[in-house]
Amino acid sequence: MRCCSKKTHPEQIVGKCDGGNFLLPGSALKGSTGQAKPRVESGFAATALETRDNTMKLRTITAAGLAIGLAGCTTIPSAGNPIEARWVGKSAGIFFAAYGPPLSDREEGATTVYTWRGGYKTVRIPAKYAEGADGKRGKQIASARTAYLRCQAEITTSSDYTIRDIRTVADIPGVNGPSYCAEFLAPEQK
Repeated sequence: MRCCSKKTHPEQIVGKCDGGNFLLPGSALKGSTGQAKPRVESGFAATALETRDNTMKLRTITAAGLAIGLAGCTTIPSAGNPIEARWVGKSAGIFFAAYGPPLSDREEGATTVYTWRGGYKTVRIPAKYAEGADGKRGKQIASARTAYLRCQAEITTSSDYTIRDIRTVADIPGVNGPSYCAEFLAPEQK
């Protein structure tokens, strides 16, 4: 192993050269990572270091661009909420004419938030049975019950009475799915 410098100066810390660990005077330290870089003016070593730095910059920029591109994909509205898909962008007058007037309203800046409740319905849900041998009815897994269905939502409208947001506040499982509000306010078109 050969040392980088035989000099011992108060500003200079001497380290090993063969492994690529360079410890040089404070004025020669470069970079924000706190790692020392050798002073190479020209030649193959300078070109190699420059190429390595440019490659790392390119990789970093590419990774950042990819992250931004993928993050943009998550802002696309999905059809996960059938109530919003059905009503956002439509007139609140059409909604209230179809489902009844709101219970209350409150102003929030340029928007108005209406509290609506409705869809009252009593249904008898039959018992559920496990499937038995040869397609026959098996053991009962859920007893018959009566369900009192209802829905409550908050509807946010803009100054021109267009629905900008609709969110359910009180919802219970429906007859055919996990949300009675979705069944009632956004029925599937057949």
